[in-house]
Formats: sequence, structure tokens, C-alpha cells
Amino acid sequence: MDESDPLLKDSEKESLGWVGGSFVQGAAHKKDNKPCQDMAKFECYKNKFFLVAVADGHGDSRHDQSEHGARIATEVAINEMKKLLEGFDINNKIDDLIKNFKDNFPKHIGKKWKEKVEEHFHSIFPDDEFIAEILVRYGTTLLVSLAVEGKLLVGQIGDGAIIQVNKIKESKFVGVAEEKNVGGSTNSLCASNAYLQWQMGVNDYDAEDLILLCTDGLVNSFTDENQLSLFATSLSERISEFGFEKVVSSLPVWLDHYSEIGSGDDIALAMIYIKPKAIPADILISDGVPLDNPLADISQQVKGDSSDISDRAAGGNGDNKNNSNSEGKTG
Repeated sequence: MDESDPLLKDSEKESLGWVGGSFVQGAAHKKDNKPCQDMAKFECYKNKFFLVAVADGHGDSRHDQSEHGARIATEVAINEMKKLLEGFDINNKIDDLIKNFKDNFPKHIGKKWKEKVEEHFHSIFPDDEFIAEILVRYGTTLLVSLAVEGKLLVGQIGDGAIIQVNKIKESKFVGVAEEKNVGGSTNSLCASNAYLQWQMGVNDYDAEDLILLCTDGLVNSFTDENQLSLFATSLSERISEFGFEKVVSSLPVWLDHYSEIGSGDDIALAMIYIKPKAIPADILISDGVPLDNPLADISQQVKGDSSDISDRAAGGNGDNKNNSNSEGKTG
């Protein structure tokens, strides 16, 4: 992920807000020397649209190229959302944009993902014939969000969660999480009928709303949805108190922690924060330094542990510096 300047300057006061996120290699994958199979990508487009995608490559041995499948999925998702916005006039075509997103996005992204997977396969196995079954090796989930003025378009295939927290710190799940299939399998872009497995939705948003998209590595680190909602609310509180960039800078350490004491899985998390109607000066200008005491006031009921994480100091990525990333952008 590209490096970015964490400073938010006065010239950007008219922007929609901020977007950022992180992805980390899971504790179990570190132990087994497996690559990180989760990915998060996001972009502020034309300084007024936020595009977000997170993906979770399947961990089974049949999906040995899934880290590439997840990366390709997020790249394709961002590009396809940009195409949806080409020529978009927010004053009179919002209904067309929503209809196009719901009706056509799943088909377009499935087609383009397959094309890019085939290109990647031939680049590493030039002498092998590409057949439909090879798509399984790249299997991945995908969650997307497109924020335009006043509307939040969301889509999801497979597990994970999309959560919206408002300015009075009430949270709700805006994605439609699937029921696990027999054996714990999940819906996937590699399925022949993947375009039929998408769950699509549209929601309103307001100033100071926080929208989170996360893979199941984070979801499964909490005992239930209430505890996951508490985590989302605590992030919103921290952003209000310390600013978006500080929170984003702290994400790798926090996500490492949840993986270590919770799911053991890779985690990807991306966030959109809609700016307050009046931005305090100390929130607008952020030094991007990670918080010293992350989520100190929140006691998380994490699987395998019920400890407060206030004793875990936030800092650099440590030995995970090549397997985690965080970045924030303003728009």
C-alpha cells in the first residue's frame, strides 16, 4: 500500500471526511509461516467519493493462491466502483447509480476478477492450461462500500461485517452477513454463480458517522455481535477524541492483538469517517502518531481472553512490518 502524508490540512476542510485501514498477518499464519490472505484497499476519488474494499482469501489448502485472489478482488472492486461513477451527476442520477450498483456491479466484478485471475495464473504457470476449476485456488470473499454525498452503497459476498456507528455512538450492522454453509464454508467469488450470492444495500449517513468493513478474522475474535459493536463504537469514540490519523496509525498493533488472543486469523479492516460539521482544530491537524493507550477504556470480551487491552502499548509494526499495513487518506 502506498505511503501517504498523515497531516490533514486546512485546505481540506471542505472534504467529505477520511478513509483508511490496515491488514495484518494472523497469529496462526505467523506460526505456520503462511502468507497473509486478507487485503484492504481504499481511495478518495475526485475528492468527494470514498471507495473501500476488503477481502479474505480462503485458508483451505485447495485455495493456495487465495492471497492473490484477495488482492485482485480489492483492486478490481475499486476500479469497478470508479467506472460506476464515470459521468455521475449527484444531483439527478443517484437513483441510476444505486440501480447500476445493485444490478450490474456483482456481474461486472465477477467477470473482471476472473480475467485478472487468469492473467495472474498464466504469469506464474505459463505452460499450464487455465480451466474453470483453477478459480477455486484463488477463492476469496469481498466486502465493498461506496460513499457518495448522503448515501452509502454496500455489497458483500461471503463472511465478514459492515458496521455503521452514528455520532451518538449507536451502531448497526449494514451488511447482510451470510449463514455459514455446511462445514463452515463461505460464499465466494470463485463460485460459478457468484453474482447471485452478493448481498447489496443502500443506507443514509450523517456527519460523524463511522463505517467499518472487516473480515471474519476480526469478527471471530469477539464472543458475539454485541462485543464487535462495542469495538466499533470504541473506535468512533477514539476518533472523536484523538483524530482519524492517530487511530489509523494504531490499527496494526490493535489488530495483531485481537488475532493473537482471539481468532488467530488474518484481519483486514477499512474505515470511512464522515467529518463533523465543525471540525475542532486539534482534530483537523493530526501528527499520525499511534496512541499510547489504545482503547484503554474498553474491556473486550475476546475469545480465549477477557482482558482489558490498555496494557498493550501501541507502536510500530515490529516483526510484522512486512505483513501489515495502515494508511489514512482525506477527501
